[in-house]
Amino acid sequence: MVIKQKTTHLLIFAIFILFFLKCIEKTLEALQSKQKETMQITQKTTTNTTRPNIEWGIGVYPSHGLTNPNISDWDDAFRVGSRVGKIAHLEVTHGEMSLDDMFMLCDIKVPLAKKYDMETFIQINTFGKIPDAVEYRHEAVEVAKKYKPDYMCLGQEINYVYDDNPKEKYQQFVRDILITYQEVKNVSPNTKVFPSFAYEPMRAKHQEFLFDDFKEIVPYFTMTSYPMDFLNLYPKNTYKSPQDIPANYWNVSDITYKNVFVTETGWSTNTKWGGSRQQQAEFVDKVNEFVRANLKIRKVVWITMMDLVDEDTSDTYGYPGTMGFFTIDGIDKGNFGLITSEVQNLSVQAIIVYPNPYNPRKNVQGLTIVGLTTNAKVKIYTISGELIREIEGSDGDGSVVWDGKNGNGKIVASGIYIGYIKDTTGVKKVKIAVEK
Repeated sequence: MVIKQKTTHLLIFAIFILFFLKCIEKTLEALQSKQKETMQITQKTTTNTTRPNIEWGIGVYPSHGLTNPNISDWDDAFRVGSRVGKIAHLEVTHGEMSLDDMFMLCDIKVPLAKKYDMETFIQINTFGKIPDAVEYRHEAVEVAKKYKPDYMCLGQEINYVYDDNPKEKYQQFVRDILITYQEVKNVSPNTKVFPSFAYEPMRAKHQEFLFDDFKEIVPYFTMTSYPMDFLNLYPKNTYKSPQDIPANYWNVSDITYKNVFVTETGWSTNTKWGGSRQQQAEFVDKVNEFVRANLKIRKVVWITMMDLVDEDTSDTYGYPGTMGFFTIDGIDKGNFGLITSEVQNLSVQAIIVYPNPYNPRKNVQGLTIVGLTTNAKVKIYTISGELIREIEGSDGDGSVVWDGKNGNGKIVASGIYIGYIKDTTGVKKVKIAVEK
């Protein structure tokens, strides 16, 4: 009887051991499956963060632009502009301003740029016209001598000069400009001097050869880029929506091996000319995609911080004049936060978001963001820049969960949202798709 009982106990123990081993096997299989799923998610949703070696800049103006004489407003504009990056784009215009006028404006701008630790980028505009060579050279040299700018653009969007003048006149203009470059370097050796090329018409008209005159002289391939469709001028090279622009749009490897400096770019928010604030936000995201796709892009300057005209004007200047991130009255359009250095200088650490797209009604466990350090803060914004939810701290495992609700406890609408993650490694950005 005792032997029979012991045999029964051993049998029960053996069955328990087999059951335990089977459970371990199932657990390992589940862990392997989860690991495989996570690897697949990583491949699909790891954010392509902006490279940290990009230098960003912006054209700095206060509300109401050049007509605003208030120095404190200019000071505030540079303080805010310095959040974008290190380059302050400062424009003066030959033919419309005297040298004294240029000095008066630069006497305001240059010290403020230095006060907020920004590099000075002075551009003397000619707007497609051939200036008097002696007068233009005198202005450029005197400005360079007095302010010693880090960068100087002489001959902006030079292909428009090529379009509007006989070949002989254009060639003489180029010779004069190259002489001016050398004289500028004589008085300010550390200033980087260059022309710029209007990228869209250059591509549309196959004018890539125009860079040949400068390629041995200049440090970068410098270009302006406005890919928003306007009056159907360059239909194969401009777009009605930023989302339609290919990621390799700024690839100039067929033109030069040099690094790329985008001296002006932007997207209008004027609805009468086909723009919108949402499209501006999408364009910011697209520009980040451009620089991720092209290691040669080293510097990018947003054309202006403030609108230069009323946002809803029907005048044609409403297209270029409404590319600011603030209205002419100084009101944030909702997208300025997207271009600040806290966001643009993103960490390269991988962030995993799943499920993405996310349906808060079906995935009741929530949307998980992993790859964070302890005490990470996550802010969820609409594409237009409206903060809808802030989540503080991780669970200790490097993750946070969003339930798809706003700060009032309501499930958000379907659409694209941007998550900004701030932790000990820096600031990162993820795109989240919500569908219901």
